[in-house]
Amino acid sequence: MPIRILLIPVRAIIIKNAIREGAGLIENVLTDEGIAWDAIDLDAGDPFPAPEKYDMIFLLGGPDSATDDTAKMQWEREAVAGILREEIPFFGICLGMQVLGLTAGGSLAKSPYPEIGVRDPVGRLFCITLTTEGGTDPLCAGLPASVPVFQLHGETVVPARGITVLATGDLCRVQLIKTGTYAYGIQGHLEATHDMIIRWADEDPDLATLDRDRLIADFAQYEGEYAKNARIILKNFIAIARERAQRAHGR
Repeated sequence: MPIRILLIPVRAIIIKNAIREGAGLIENVLTDEGIAWDAIDLDAGDPFPAPEKYDMIFLLGGPDSATDDTAKMQWEREAVAGILREEIPFFGICLGMQVLGLTAGGSLAKSPYPEIGVRDPVGRLFCITLTTEGGTDPLCAGLPASVPVFQLHGETVVPARGITVLATGDLCRVQLIKTGTYAYGIQGHLEATHDMIIRWADEDPDLATLDRDRLIADFAQYEGEYAKNARIILKNFIAIARERAQRAHGR
């Protein structure tokens, strides 16, 4: 008779840095996986939660710089430093990745090209390519070697010792990072949905410089592939967090 392994309940927290930058596919995948979550909005003045209450933490993007000397960003960097010390599974997106990279000892630099939207200056889709380390990391299991991503950033992480680059891009090299055992960050917006792209196209000043209709049509063209790859990454991260929670509870 096979042995059944009972999964302990786990809980996630989604931390927003900007009102317009929601969780999108993250919420869909958490629901599919039967995981309860809380959501807060730092841009609306919500306090940063106590990280130890959660088994996985998602930190989303926003227009701030991770180096800003504001109370919000100081608070955010200190919180992420505590998350790393406690080895709580962490997933940062865009600004969230940049906060992770800075907190882990790296630095930020102006991007050699501000990656905005779906395509680069010569019309190619923005894609990230797995490194050798990315090809063997559990977060990337099941991914193709090259993955299209939606981009919206003007800064890039300069990694330091202890930060592993799992995927690179043609214009901005550092696109997916890992530090420690449980902390990951991705520069692109893997959480994006069609409705989110429409809202961003209408509200984000950088996206306003692009052809709105073409942007939305381009995203719609590869949205199925985009969502498939995003779900792979998110489910892999959830599996990593669940395994850590099981071990922590001695199961």
